Amino acid sequence: MIIKHLVQAFIVSFLICIPANAQIARQQTASEDPESLRQMLANQPDYTAMQQFLFSEGFGGFGAKSKVAKMGNRQVEVTDDTIFINEPGKPTIKVFLKRKEFSELPLEKNDDFSVSPEEIARRSDVVFKSLGTEAVGRFMCLKIEASYKDEKLKEMKFVFWAAPQLKNLVVKSEMSLGERVKFLTLLEDVSLGVNEKLFRIPPGYKKVIEPDYMKRLEENVRKPR
Repeated sequence: MIIKHLVQAFIVSFLICIPANAQIARQQTASEDPESLRQMLANQPDYTAMQQFLFSEGFGGFGAKSKVAKMGNRQVEVTDDTIFINEPGKPTIKVFLKRKEFSELPLEKNDDFSVSPEEIARRSDVVFKSLGTEAVGRFMCLKIEASYKDEKLKEMKFVFWAAPQLKNLVVKSEMSLGERVKFLTLLEDVSLGVNEKLFRIPPGYKKVIEPDYMKRLEENVRKPR
């Protein structure tokens, strides 16, 4: 969830700058159809994994590692000291493990930014193209490119690597904003089993009020360098 917020903040900054003016073989053949590619991304399975996140912007970048899980439309991300629990239509829950507290991040108004495979697949203004197959770790994956129809957004592209052996789970994704800015996520130690307890606030945790997290993040991204 923190990764999605970071990506959204950079997309906002990017848009401001836009001028106004065998099984795998069988699946690869079927996936040449853009609608098949869309459905593949739209129907992601439940999973638990370790996620590597890398951000680069030409002259620098950073990375992070966290445990992530998906169950239905719920998602959770666990770092060393924080848990983010997200469910569409509800405030994101931020759990502070060391403080034994939690807060609710306000629902984002007019959130039209898409990052996950499912979100991209739901958009009617995005087109899909097969880029063949490519290995990611021990899985041979179908490589799918997604791009916006709008010419003003032509430099914003997504590439997803879907593993047929894992029910077409996207185990790697890359989002690029032009030539330099890239966001890469990679799933490792993947399991299609999920523990529902990951999505619960631990008992005894106290609710607290946090400052506007998203507003603060966007302000930091937009600061002159």
